[in-house]
Amino acid sequence: MNGKTIVLGLLVVVGLIVAAVYAIPALTTSPEEVPAERRGAFLVEEYFPCRSCHQVNNPLRAPMLEGLFRREVTLADGIKVIADAAYLRRALVQPAAEVSQGYSNIMPSYEDQVSATDIDLMVQYLKGL
Repeated sequence: MNGKTIVLGLLVVVGLIVAAVYAIPALTTSPEEVPAERRGAFLVEEYFPCRSCHQVNNPLRAPMLEGLFRREVTLADGIKVIADAAYLRRALVQPAAEVSQGYSNIMPSYEDQVSATDIDLMVQYLKGL
């Protein structure tokens, strides 16, 4: 074994450990187990992979979530809308309906993945970012 092989092996192991640590909450905790007052944050930050696209200070794949509520958003068709609670809800259940300008329609719908109450809790959480 040479030094490059050892370093590569260590990187693979560290990568697997990091992936496992981030996957554990989503795999072992269901949304129903999380108290309602924390469930919106849990769904956005841990259960669903929202941050894999909506990265803080790196809006390459999707717009940043921080400061989105009540901000003017330009849609792909050039129409400008305000990101109110209804806009956030539509973005979660019908993301293809209003795609932000400069981004692709890659966001999945969460309509059939969580309850309407959980969608509302996610909206409440997003409003506070």
